[in-house]
Amino acid sequence: MKRFLLTILVLVLVSVLTVSPGGCRDADHGDDNPALIVYEGLVIPASQDVISVQNIGDGVTGGDPDFCKPEQPDEWHFVLSQVVPRDAAPTAMTALFVNAGTVTVPRTDLSGPEHRGTAHYTLKGQHLDDTLVDGYAVRPATLQSHGPFVLSNAPCIQIPQYLLAISSSAGGSVTAPGEGSFTYDEGTVVALEATAEEGYRFVKWVGGPIDGVTSPATSITMQGDYSVTANFAEEEVPPAQYTLSISSTSGGSVTAPGEGSFTYDEGAVVALEATADEGYEFVKWVGGPVDGVTSPSTTITMQGDYSVTATFGEEEIPPVQYSLTVSSTAGGSVTAPGEGSFTYDEGTVVALEATAEEGYRFVKWAGEPIDGATNPQISITMQGDYSVTATFAEEVIPPVQYTLSISSSSGGSVTTPGEGTFTYDEGKVVNLVAEPSEGYRFVKWAGEPIDGATNPQISITMQGDYSVTATFVEEEIPPVQYSLTVSSSAGGSVTTPGEGSFTYDEGTVVALEATAEEGYRFVKWVGGPIDGVTSPATPARGVSPMMRARWLPSRPQQMRATSS
Repeated sequence: MKRFLLTILVLVLVSVLTVSPGGCRDADHGDDNPALIVYEGLVIPASQDVISVQNIGDGVTGGDPDFCKPEQPDEWHFVLSQVVPRDAAPTAMTALFVNAGTVTVPRTDLSGPEHRGTAHYTLKGQHLDDTLVDGYAVRPATLQSHGPFVLSNAPCIQIPQYLLAISSSAGGSVTAPGEGSFTYDEGTVVALEATAEEGYRFVKWVGGPIDGVTSPATSITMQGDYSVTANFAEEEVPPAQYTLSISSTSGGSVTAPGEGSFTYDEGAVVALEATADEGYEFVKWVGGPVDGVTSPSTTITMQGDYSVTATFGEEEIPPVQYSLTVSSTAGGSVTAPGEGSFTYDEGTVVALEATAEEGYRFVKWAGEPIDGATNPQISITMQGDYSVTATFAEEVIPPVQYTLSISSSSGGSVTTPGEGTFTYDEGKVVNLVAEPSEGYRFVKWAGEPIDGATNPQISITMQGDYSVTATFVEEEIPPVQYSLTVSSSAGGSVTTPGEGSFTYDEGTVVALEATAEEGYRFVKWVGGPIDGVTSPATPARGVSPMMRARWLPSRPQQMRATSS
C-alpha cells in the first residue's frame, strides 16, 4: 500500500504514575529547531495514507536531550485526534526507537463522539529509556478524517493551575461553564455565559478581570484564582407614555410647561401655568381632565393623550357695588334673598319674597325704591344702597265671595252693574238693569237664579257663582193694509173674491173673476189699477207689490165690473 506522511501529534515519555495533577505541557521551542515542534499541530495531507511523526526526542541534532524523557518514564502515549468515523482509527501504530528498533504500539482507547473521535495508543514496560526515532500507522481505507494529530502528556514541564469560582445573583444563572468551583491550567481561556430568567435581565459581571463587563457572554484568561458573579435585576417594563398638546387663545400664553406637544410617562403629574397679557385675564382651561377649571395654575395627571387650551378674555373693570339691607316686622319674614345686608353689583335685579306666618298677612314694603308696594313678590334693580322692610299685620278672615258673570245677546246690554265678571261677598244683593237698543225689545233673563224672568230690572242675592244673560229680539212693525171694494153692474157678478169690501196687506195680489149671467157678457173692469181691462179674470194690479204704490186707508180703491 502506498504510504505517505500524515501529521500525527505524539505525546511521549509521560509516566501515568508520576504525572502531577497539574499535568504537563509542551516546551517552547523556537523556529531554529523545527523537528521539535511537530506535535504542536500539523494537518495530515489528504493524499497520504500513512500517519507519521519523526525525529522527536533525544538523539536528534539540535534537540533537547531531556525533551521526551520524564524523570521516571513508565509509558509512551500517542493520540490520534479528529478521526471520522472514530471506530476507523488504526488498531495499532509502529514506533521506531534508536536502541530497540521497531515496536508495535496497540490502540488502547477510543474517546469523544463517534462522528469525530480520538484514538489512544499506549506502550508500557519496554524501550522506555530509549529515544523515539519515528512513529507511524497505516491509514485504513475507511478512515475519512484528516487533520492535526496531537501529543498528550508531553514533556514534563509543570503547568500551574488556578481555581475559578462562579456564582450568580437571583434572576438567572451562569449556564457555561456552570456554577461552582472549576480548576483550569494557567492561560486557559474560559468562556462564560450568563442567562437571565423570565422577567429578569443581565446587568454585569462582578469580580476577577471581568469586573464590570456588561455582556452576558464573555471569557476569562486564567492567570490566577478568580471569583466572579453574574448579576441580574428585574426587567423594567417601560411605562406607557402619553402626549399632552397645549395651546392658548389670544390674550395670553401657557408659560409652564410651555405650548406645543409634550410626552410624559403614565401617571406623571404635569403643572400647568397660564399667564394673561396686559389688559386680559385668564378665563378657564378647555379640554382634558382640567376642562372648565378656572384657576390659571393647575395640574394634570397623565392617564391618556390630552389636548388642553388656556382661554383668555379682555379684563373686565369690576362693577360698582351697593348694599341692600332687608328686614321684616312681626308676623312674617323675607325668605328671598333672606334678611340682613347683601352686596350686589350695580344693575343687579334682586328678587324679594315676603312670607307671612300663620294668622298674618303681608301688608306692604317700606323703604325705597319699593316703598308702599303691596305685592309680596317684587324685585329691586340695584342703583344705590337700599334698606327695605316687609310689613305684616294680623290676618282678617275675608268673607266668602262669589263671582257673577253678566252678558247679553245682540240688541241690547246690561247697564247695571255692567257686563263682565264681578266678585261679591256672600249674601250681597246685586241689581240688574237690561236696556234694549233701538228697534229691539227685552225678552228675558237666562241663567240661574233668574232664568226666564221677563223683567229687565231685577236683583240677585249672591249665594254662589252665577252666570246670567239678557236676551233681546228685534221689535215687530205691523204691515200697511188696504181695502178693496168689489161690485158689479146688472147682468153678472164678481164671483172671486166676491163682492163687498175686503182688507189686504200691502203688496197682496188679489185674483178677480167676473161671471156674466145668461144673456149677458162681460165688458170690462172699471176702477183701480185694472181700469179698462177686458179680461173677466185678472189680478188687481193696483195692489201688486211690483207697483209699490202706497194707498191710504181713507182712500180705498173702487173696482167695478160692468156688463151688457
